[in-house]
Amino acid sequence: MAPRLFLLSAFFVLLSIFAYAQNYTTLSISRSIPGEFGASDVTNALRLFDGEGDLLEISRGVIMQGIAGFASSSGEAVPPAQVSVNRNRTWYFFGVDSYCIKIGNADCAEVSIPPENFERLLEFVQNHRLIAFSLPGNARDGRVEFVRRALTRAGLVPTSFYPLEIYYGREARVDWIAQELDNEYFASMFRLVDFDTPPFVSNREGDTAEILRNRINTQLGHTQEPAGRIVDNTWLNADLESFFVMQALNGELVCSGLPARFTWRLVEGQRNAFITRVQYAAEPTSQSSLLYRAHQVFCITAVLRRLQSDNPNSLSAVR
Repeated sequence: MAPRLFLLSAFFVLLSIFAYAQNYTTLSISRSIPGEFGASDVTNALRLFDGEGDLLEISRGVIMQGIAGFASSSGEAVPPAQVSVNRNRTWYFFGVDSYCIKIGNADCAEVSIPPENFERLLEFVQNHRLIAFSLPGNARDGRVEFVRRALTRAGLVPTSFYPLEIYYGREARVDWIAQELDNEYFASMFRLVDFDTPPFVSNREGDTAEILRNRINTQLGHTQEPAGRIVDNTWLNADLESFFVMQALNGELVCSGLPARFTWRLVEGQRNAFITRVQYAAEPTSQSSLLYRAHQVFCITAVLRRLQSDNPNSLSAVR
């Protein structure tokens, strides 16, 4: 009996692996497609870079605020009412499943983010979070405790996965993360996005980054860089004007749109910060990299935010 049971178990394993290989799809990244497909209006430059508002002072890391649009395989806009999230039970026999997204008439394409983390992202969206990661110790002199208290009210906690302090000069700084996302999967990815330079490039498609910088500075009331004493400066990584668009192409989820790093400074006497540099995220070259994971997380969060806003019933399959 033992050999038969072993052979039967092996058969089910091979069958499940074959089915998984047939159905598994990944999230790839392509060019941004602005226009009717996507939006980024949860917040805006005037609110985000308002030097008299709390959001700029406490957003010293990563903001995920985008709203995605959807398109058919031929590039036509698909309304959120024709999009749904379903549970893929390919691995259900072994107690493991995943989620897939159905866009219009296309087959439901699997999301490569692990299901537990997909559910965490939905909770992040449903709790109306914007700040995903921050470093309060980087606040201006005398404001560290205020920033920590404000981050607590915004739903962030010191991450459990990087408890060691990071030293820059005199100040000890600890990573803070949205409480819904406090695990190693997100913490390691956000550290890459916020601390490392390689994920970001100076220009994208010519002068796109510089055009975005000039447009935002104009919205902030700056025709030139203001002179004077700098009272605060850092960068934040955000999907402001990223215009995410998700399509299902040949069984894969393809998501356009890239987050960017906005380096800013606040000059004494000025209401709004001045953007000194915009760097778009680089395209990932490996699906196993943290950079690839970061692209997935930004885009899926934007997708969930759009569905939660315009078609909440589409998320009923999510635990």
